[in-house]
Amino acid sequence: MALLTGEPRTADINALTEVEILEIGKSAIKQLLGDNSQLAEALSMKLAVRQAELQEYASESREDQTRARSISIRGRIQRFFGLS
Repeated sequence: MALLTGEPRTADINALTEVEILEIGKSAIKQLLGDNSQLAEALSMKLAVRQAELQEYASESREDQTRARSISIRGRIQRFFGLS
């Protein structure tokens, strides 16, 4: 999420075994998003679904919450990368 929106990380990860990591920078993601106009929408929908699964639901339906989160996340991704 932090890579896509520029917001502070909200989670950490600890490996149980030795791992190899790969750092993906903003410029690489910007190029991918610029080349594929539907990628930001697909990523935002996936992230919204995951967020919805982790949070308790209020009175709205899960579908309505997921759609609203997706729109919000997509906007933040587009603003962060300067996309229209």
